[in-house]
Order: sequence, then structure tokens, then C-alpha cells
Amino acid sequence: MKPRVREDKDEIARCPFCAAVLGALEPIKSGSGECTGGRCGCGAVYCLDATGHNVGEAYLDALTLTFGEGADLLSVAYDEVVLEYDAGRNKLTPIRNERRMSGSARMIFVKAKNPPDK
Repeated sequence: MKPRVREDKDEIARCPFCAAVLGALEPIKSGSGECTGGRCGCGAVYCLDATGHNVGEAYLDALTLTFGEGADLLSVAYDEVVLEYDAGRNKLTPIRNERRMSGSARMIFVKAKNPPDK
């Protein structure tokens, strides 16, 4: 008998830009100290806000990792995606209510439209 695959339960965390499976979260040194996140092969950077209450800091960390420290963030072009993250199931889901602070972990993805030379 063939096991039934349920996408809603069996899906693992994937990059919203290229659908690649995300690597393990790891500590990364950033401009504001250290964040938890990673890099995708497509060039996207992702940072975790484990509490859902420090999204701005995780967002800044993702931008700093993408464009480098000291970059003029007003003059760069990028795409962004913010998703809820369930660490126990390693699953990303859309945010149901952006105005409500649910305390759920958030994963911030940033991808440069014109990647900087590094």
C-alpha cells in the first residue's frame, strides 16, 4: 500500500522565491550583532524572528546580509516575503493577520533585484 502524502503536513520549509528546500538555520554575524538564518542558492537571505515581536530587527539583519553593512538601503531594489515559521514542524505559512502580534515566529526573506558585487 502506497503511503498518502499530505501537503499540508508533509511540506518542509522552502524558499518563497525559488522553492528550494531551506538549509538548517544557523547563527550569522550581522551588523547588529548576530541573527539566526541562512542563505538560499538563488541569492535570497532569510532571518528568523523567533518571538514574532522583533520583526524590524530581523528585517534589518536580512537587508544588511543582502547588501552589506553601510549600504544605502533607500537606493537598493529588493523583493521581500514575511512568513510565519513553525520550528517544530519546519513549516512556513502565510501570515493570517498582519496587524495582530500573535507571538508566532516570523521568517523574513530578502532577495536583491540587482545583486551587489561582493
